[in-house]
Amino acid sequence: MTVGELIGELKQCNPNYIVMASIDDEGNGYHPVDMVDDNCILTEHGDMKLRKLTKELKARGFAQEDVGEGQAAVVLW
Repeated sequence: MTVGELIGELKQCNPNYIVMASIDDEGNGYHPVDMVDDNCILTEHGDMKLRKLTKELKARGFAQEDVGEGQAAVVLW
C-alpha cells in the first residue's frame, strides 16, 4: 500500500477514531499508532533502516551504519 492509497482509505473513516496497528498478520494483538516516521528505508532483506541521519538521531545514539538503501517507506509506530 502506498501513502496515497492509505490516505484514500483514511478519508472514508471517522476522523475522531483512534488508529491501531496489528502486531501480526493474524490479528493476535493491536497497538495504538503514536507516531508516523517517513525517514525509513525498506532494505532488500526486509529490514528497516534510516533514509538519512539527522543531528537529532545522532544525539539519540544512531550512527551511519543505521542508514540504508532500498525502498523509501513510512512506518507507523
